Amino acid sequence: MFCLTCAVLFVFGKSLYKIKKPTTSIITSSIGCIFRAIKNKITITSEVEKKYWLEYADDKYSNREIFELRSALDVMYLFIPLPIFYMLFDQQGSRWTLQGTLMNGRIDFLNWTIKPDQIHMLNSLFVIILLPLFDIAVYPILYKIGINTSIRKITLGGLFAALAFVCTATVQYTIFGQSFLALSTNEGNILRIYNGFGCKVTVSDPSVGNNFTIQSLDVLDINYYGPVSNETGVLSVYIDPMCELKTNTLNQRVSIAKEKVSSYILQSNTASNGDGIIQLKRLRELKKLKNGNPNLRFLCDERSTGRYITLRDVNNKLSEINIRLSPDTEDQSYETPIGTYNLYVDGEYLSQTVDLLPASVNDLLLRPDHKLHDNARLITTEKGKYIHILWQVPQTLFISIAEVMFVVTLLNFSFTQAPSSMKSIISAFNLFTQGVGNILIIIVAKMNLFENRGHEFLFYAILMIFSMIVFMLMSAKYKFKSATDDHTADDENNA
Repeated sequence: MFCLTCAVLFVFGKSLYKIKKPTTSIITSSIGCIFRAIKNKITITSEVEKKYWLEYADDKYSNREIFELRSALDVMYLFIPLPIFYMLFDQQGSRWTLQGTLMNGRIDFLNWTIKPDQIHMLNSLFVIILLPLFDIAVYPILYKIGINTSIRKITLGGLFAALAFVCTATVQYTIFGQSFLALSTNEGNILRIYNGFGCKVTVSDPSVGNNFTIQSLDVLDINYYGPVSNETGVLSVYIDPMCELKTNTLNQRVSIAKEKVSSYILQSNTASNGDGIIQLKRLRELKKLKNGNPNLRFLCDERSTGRYITLRDVNNKLSEINIRLSPDTEDQSYETPIGTYNLYVDGEYLSQTVDLLPASVNDLLLRPDHKLHDNARLITTEKGKYIHILWQVPQTLFISIAEVMFVVTLLNFSFTQAPSSMKSIISAFNLFTQGVGNILIIIVAKMNLFENRGHEFLFYAILMIFSMIVFMLMSAKYKFKSATDDHTADDENNA
């Protein structure tokens, strides 16, 4: 509606505008001047050395045209490292919003939940407050300590953008938590055994010298201390007679991988509903997802193949996850949204609540006879922290400061330093740098450099600091131009 209103006002106000028809194309003349200067510099030999390479085009172009093009190129040269800033700035509506989906937006005393995209309205609010505040109070103070030029303000704004992404990385690390694998390798190798039966299981490991009991639909972690190396051992398994299997004992060799969690599941290998035979099946390693969403795997035997699992969000009945169990279900994992879900098997509700947390690794153990009371259990082996979304406020504040000091100052710098005939080209080049920044985001994302997105945010911060160092070095010899420079060029041209 607002866009339609603006369009109508723009059309009806056309008669009030002063529209000057362009006499020549500034882009065409600028490109022609550049090629003319390059051609003359290569082909014409002269004892008189030109002060600036564009002056070799003075046989066709006026001093004013050469001066204005030179001034524009000097400004555009400084834009080279600036796309890095827009790599960071434009992630507010993408990566930061995705980070917000991993956070708790609930404010109980207001009975209100902040949505991930709503937190970024603070950016506009901060900018409205900071713009006059900086002009009245902050810039006079910065002027006294030497930050008295547009280039220095732009540099400081870029550093605030880097600081914003340091905060973003800190929040991401907190959400992601520490990997269980990183903890376990300090203690030795880990053997993890899931009990997929409806009765308790006793496991004996001669190398450890202990007997371990695993309750129904539970998990056991056995630590192997000492030198970390690939090992193999024989486990003796005894199943409680309540399970009524054909065999109640099993001796099987298992392998324990170096510095990893080696996982197995105890289950029946029969496809019928009758008695089964024990099997100890190796499971693939399940890791945290890079984006911090829960990683969910279903563990069940062959009798559950073909059944439909439904996870229905308790807070949003329209949000549900539907999965059909297949023979290779144990080799598949599913990325799911954060939330608390009710569990349904073939449309029947099970008295089991599935709570999926940020950066969690989850195994849902299912018994074949889902009509029994104790028929499903969620085991979370790794999880992050479900922190409040208001922890995004500091990074939003810092990126807002960066916007005021970088974007606003850059627009002012571009407008004042560009010659009157080149202002549109400089504005277009500014938009071009933003587009390049967006393309660089896609390239970095496709390269998939980091397993943890916190590392990626920290990489952006370091890249921003580096780009500001390059910007300072490139601008060291820049000479600020005043309005009188245009008149000087006119005088020289008239002479």
